[in-house]
Amino acid sequence: MTTAAFFPDSPTGSRFGWPKPARVEEFLKLIPGSAETHRQVFQDRLQSFPIVLVSIDLPKYRLANGRTASLQSEHLAKNAQARRDLFSGDPEMWDAQEAQHGLLLQLAKQADLRKYFEDPVNK
Repeated sequence: MTTAAFFPDSPTGSRFGWPKPARVEEFLKLIPGSAETHRQVFQDRLQSFPIVLVSIDLPKYRLANGRTASLQSEHLAKNAQARRDLFSGDPEMWDAQEAQHGLLLQLAKQADLRKYFEDPVNK
């Protein structure tokens, strides 16, 4: 299998986020101009994080996601052809992002999130 099957040709060439170097470059460009911050307890300390506006196609799924850990194990058990390191290997790989996308859609359907977000009260 070629790497072209797993990596986009350009930052906007993937529905699963920009490549890491392009994301890092974009954040380094945006953060210095950020005037607003969000205070959040992170790693047992109250910290201020810059608020930046990014393109909808920039972020990638975080594969080390506690909400999907058991679903990831189940996915690997049901899909013998999947790489064993699908969720523990390189998170930039398209197949890992595609699988995580499917798992998150499954969670959203279970929680009936579509109904929640379609309700104007929640906008």
